[in-house]
Amino acid sequence: MTLSVNDATKLMNAGFSKVQYTNGEINPCDMFYYNKSTWIVGGKLGPREALLCPKDIYEKGTWIPNLDDLIIWLEEREVNFNLSFDGMTYNLELYLKEKKFKSKGVVKEKCFYNGIMKILKQFNGSPSVKEYEIIEVELIDEER
Repeated sequence: MTLSVNDATKLMNAGFSKVQYTNGEINPCDMFYYNKSTWIVGGKLGPREALLCPKDIYEKGTWIPNLDDLIIWLEEREVNFNLSFDGMTYNLELYLKEKKFKSKGVVKEKCFYNGIMKILKQFNGSPSVKEYEIIEVELIDEER
């Protein structure tokens, strides 16, 4: 399942942003809505990405975050969460800066969407992102 383009647009307008990958480029797993169609970028994941879809898709289209994107966004803001399923509905409890947020959804993506929207409203946009210190870098592939 995925979020609708309307939900994705509401998230962006509320302050949600795409977590940037190390090279700052589009990920082949990314999904976009463009020209009344939903696209997966596709292509080679690594070590040097090669994208398959036309450039217009990810340059002009609306990015639709997947479940991993939603979870990574929470991780980057140090939001702890518990997800449960009662047989019909997913229940999510989110914890950020001693505040607790609850949400529900029939699908996981919508459940996380509802919780993230509550956080975005509480913090008037995105709460601060944690900072990283790079200690060591390992070269994965060399140009030949």
